[in-house]
Amino acid sequence: MAAEEDNLGPEELYVTAYSAYTANDYLMAVEYFTRYLEVVKNDLETYYNRGRSYLELKRYDEALADFDKAIEINPMDNLSFNNKGLAFLNLGDPVKAIENFNKAIEIEPYFPECYCNRGVANAQLGNFEEAIYDQTRATELDRSYFKAFNNLGNIYARQGNLEQALKNYQAALKLNPYSPETHSNLSYTYYAMKKYDEAAQECEIAISMFPQFADAYTNLALVKYDLGDFNAAFKNFNKAIELNPNHDEAYYGRGLTYFKTEQYKAALADWEKSININRSRKSELKELMDSAKKKLNS
Repeated sequence: MAAEEDNLGPEELYVTAYSAYTANDYLMAVEYFTRYLEVVKNDLETYYNRGRSYLELKRYDEALADFDKAIEINPMDNLSFNNKGLAFLNLGDPVKAIENFNKAIEIEPYFPECYCNRGVANAQLGNFEEAIYDQTRATELDRSYFKAFNNLGNIYARQGNLEQALKNYQAALKLNPYSPETHSNLSYTYYAMKKYDEAAQECEIAISMFPQFADAYTNLALVKYDLGDFNAAFKNFNKAIELNPNHDEAYYGRGLTYFKTEQYKAALADWEKSININRSRKSELKELMDSAKKKLNS
């Protein structure tokens, strides 16, 4: 079998590579795209597809190299600029991501995915007006673009505009009612609006769709905490932490529950874990931690 594979011609190599790519076997796709490029030089589509495979494998530097090669072959390759932006976004560089999304949009101004991606980068930078423009433009170009509506909900939620967040999450769910992420986002919006029954219902839907969804368990725990059902709050915070041991909000919330039930040592331990994961919580928790320490020493 190995000998037969060694004798594959260019067309067979490409078909094997692309079949692996569409089957989400990205390691195999990379192997066969690479073999194809050894035979057929400077093929834009192959550099692009291998770059996409590297992107899926989280090998971002290699992805960037392939997208650069594709752009070298065709400087008007808007898809490669868009995917370069995604690579930089995943590398934690939203500024460079936006530079590449801008180039992609300059080449193809009617590219909803790119507006959506640029909106995510702008939101990361706190450029909420620009982010809202980008996501709204994406929905104008494609009224069925569920992801853009979900992202708009996230931006409005971060701004505290809960009514607009609610409106956009509901619009997203009309387009795709099977998104556990959007149900979870909607649950947190209802929670922030103190609509606890609706919040709990959305959490349960999200969990039924994706039982390993730590965020949904955390949201459900927050609802139970606010309702004074501390046993249920503990149960759901514990589940969230079991599923994601680096979930800072779950440690934060479980710490609140320990504090409320006068388990101050355990509360401090959870808050320390939350701060270790997310340093920005330190100032937020200072007063509570000082209070817990005083109660321990009293």
